[in-house]
Amino acid sequence: MVECNNNDQEPDDVTKKSLEFPSSRSQRLQILTRGETGAVTSLAYAVIRGYGALHPTVGELRVGQLPVYVDNPFSPDGAEEDTYYIGQIKATEAEMLIPVTVEKERGKKEIEFEIGYGICFGQNETKAIAMGILDNSLEAGNKEFSTQDEEFVLFHIDSVESTGFISHLKMPHYVTFQSKLDSVRKTKKGNAKVDQEEKTYADQL
Repeated sequence: MVECNNNDQEPDDVTKKSLEFPSSRSQRLQILTRGETGAVTSLAYAVIRGYGALHPTVGELRVGQLPVYVDNPFSPDGAEEDTYYIGQIKATEAEMLIPVTVEKERGKKEIEFEIGYGICFGQNETKAIAMGILDNSLEAGNKEFSTQDEEFVLFHIDSVESTGFISHLKMPHYVTFQSKLDSVRKTKKGNAKVDQEEKTYADQL
């Protein structure tokens, strides 16, 4: 049995509204698609290694061209016949099958399959597969592992977020560093005073 939740709900757009937690699946998929390939692959590998799931199977993997249409701004109804074809882009798509053990009636256990979905620009099978694994891991709804924590995963694979924060360390941090130095000096001075008092007390004994 393969579980798949489909609906016609309009997807959220993370380029128009900032990501909030808990996030919707459409938000998670967008962030995963935009995520840095190395980070997505690394966290998906962690899932396979035992931090969130068993061994997944590639259900379908395909690479092809997707048409790109732009709505006519003067069309009030937004009808499909009023859209303009402007070209195509190459994309890679993957559907992952993840086996899960489900308890049935009278204590019986059966194996069922859940689906993880991945899609990314260009021909990048590794990223699409890794994205499908993380999609399923984040759908688990618990935080037993870091790979199931949407805030941990989505912020860490965001190349702008992570690269920007790491790169800002190149900037001078004179004030914060001086503050830490002052704290170290005060701590050492206080410890030295305590040591001297203890030594004086010991000499008196």
